[in-house]
Amino acid sequence: MARSNVRFWPIADDGPDVRCGSANVRLRPRADTAFPERRWKSGRNQYSLYDAGLCMKPSELSNWVDAYITVQGDDGLDAHHPHWWAIERFFELMPEHPDECWQAILAILDREPSEAVLDILGAGPLEDLIHQHGAAFIEKIEFEARENPPFKALLDRVWESSTPEIWMRVQRARGEI
Repeated sequence: MARSNVRFWPIADDGPDVRCGSANVRLRPRADTAFPERRWKSGRNQYSLYDAGLCMKPSELSNWVDAYITVQGDDGLDAHHPHWWAIERFFELMPEHPDECWQAILAILDREPSEAVLDILGAGPLEDLIHQHGAAFIEKIEFEARENPPFKALLDRVWESSTPEIWMRVQRARGEI
């Protein structure tokens, strides 16, 4: 097996802490960073997921969230809408980068969007996340439903998906079982 030429840099103590997936990371952009496979260390000597191209900058997440709320608030039916890319980003990232989609779902929910946006968020990105990555995310989903009443309400907008075992756990998190 060939050794990768990808380099990782320790994170400086002065960088901002950011939540990326299930990890707290410090972001320190490097212009000469390649996009390596998902390898990083946890704990005090973490490596930046942003450096590795595996976590978006907070400003990128905020722009995505704003654009998604805007386009879905405008009915989200026009592929020529200037913010249509925000809808497409979920489709592009969901297969291989579900942590970023999870972050966006929670960030959208935190903005307290309209009921119409919540309907689409639940029956769209959250449902897709459960269907495609339910086994990997069910514990996060259960925790979030216990600790975050708006998230628990968002689960009510999800249609049955994933495996029967995962779906039963989603129903339990919704308070149906």
